[in-house]
Amino acid sequence: MRNIKYTEQTINLAKAIDIAVSSIQKFPYKDWSEANILHIINTYNSWKEDALNPEPKYKNVKSLSYVVDSVFIWFDEGSGEGVNYFWENIKLANLPYKRKNKLASVWGRTQ
Repeated sequence: MRNIKYTEQTINLAKAIDIAVSSIQKFPYKDWSEANILHIINTYNSWKEDALNPEPKYKNVKSLSYVVDSVFIWFDEGSGEGVNYFWENIKLANLPYKRKNKLASVWGRTQ
């Protein structure tokens, strides 16, 4: 049963990464060069590969949580059209992710 949960989480994360890449491609920040955009997209695709095909010692929910944190940090803390596009499409895809305001939790505030 635990393996099914892990597999389901990796599939959801892969879908979220695809949405992230689409967001970055459609709404890159104006200060980003083509090289920056390509590097960010390659990084997200690398995280997707790591999630879907991890080394055996990393094939667990705890290790996957580190990838999730990396994928979502920009979209949790950023703003703009790309961030809005990302969260709208996460919701449309019915993925189990919600935007987190981690700084508010540090200061004891809720979102």
